[in-house]
Amino acid sequence: MDDWTRCFCALNARNLSEFPSNALLGYAEQVMTWLHKPVACDRSGNDQAFIWKVSTAFRFRF
Repeated sequence: MDDWTRCFCALNARNLSEFPSNALLGYAEQVMTWLHKPVACDRSGNDQAFIWKVSTAFRFRF
């Protein structure tokens, strides 16, 4: 029984640690499909055309 409990706790900890990032990523992907986003650019007021950049995106240098 101890082995089962240990395995369950290890799997549960792994799944629970990934849940917040997966939920946030899913929500962000859904929001990016909306025509009008819930945020707007401070400079232009644009709330439609956004480029979503993630940490794995190509690093652009000026």
